[in-house]
Amino acid sequence: MLNEADVNEYIARQLRALRTTSGLSQTRLGRKMNMSPQQVQKYEWGINRVSIVRLMQYAEAFDVPVTLFFPNGDKHSSYEPVPPLTIRFIRLINKIDPKHYDQVYAALKAIARLSDRGGI
Repeated sequence: MLNEADVNEYIARQLRALRTTSGLSQTRLGRKMNMSPQQVQKYEWGINRVSIVRLMQYAEAFDVPVTLFFPNGDKHSSYEPVPPLTIRFIRLINKIDPKHYDQVYAALKAIARLSDRGGI
């Protein structure tokens, strides 16, 4: 059976991960969501519970399914926080013009192959 505190903690981690991987500050997200940065912080640290309506607004703002906020609701979601280095890569990729994604992918794939062979 699900524990309410565990679900609230999970939601808080997902909110924090979405914001940080999007490169938004709590202030910018607060403006976008029509709430104070302090309220964003309280949701992200699990101090205040998030209503279902607010979760739906977050899902819409980040263009993710609302099920992302529920443990086991999205089989692709993770209980682990996103590592800081991964966040840095995502932020850089978000700055690249999408027309260059195939080239970036090919370059990363080549680097990964070299790394696997001990070449890097």
